[in-house]
Amino acid sequence: MIEYYYFDNYLLKNMANFYTGSFYKSAQVKSRLILPIFNQLYIEPEFTYNNWDYIDSDDILAKGEKPTFLQRTDRKYGLNIGFPAGPNLKGIISGSYIN
Repeated sequence: MIEYYYFDNYLLKNMANFYTGSFYKSAQVKSRLILPIFNQLYIEPEFTYNNWDYIDSDDILAKGEKPTFLQRTDRKYGLNIGFPAGPNLKGIISGSYIN
């Protein structure tokens, strides 16, 4: 995981996370912009990529058999908006598209 912070009149937090294995690969990128309006409103777009490749993994498939499900990929595009809802509460509006 890699995180980078930038402080000015606002706080910008960037995060990247990567994982790779024998048949699973994943990457996630987020950027949270915290604004000093409405008592710390934040906007956070995110992107997640997941890939499963069952042909690359020799330990899952038996030799000589033809698999019917070879590779699966999904992508998630999301946006989170957070705001204070009280002295000890936080409200989050979240939306995502997955294909």
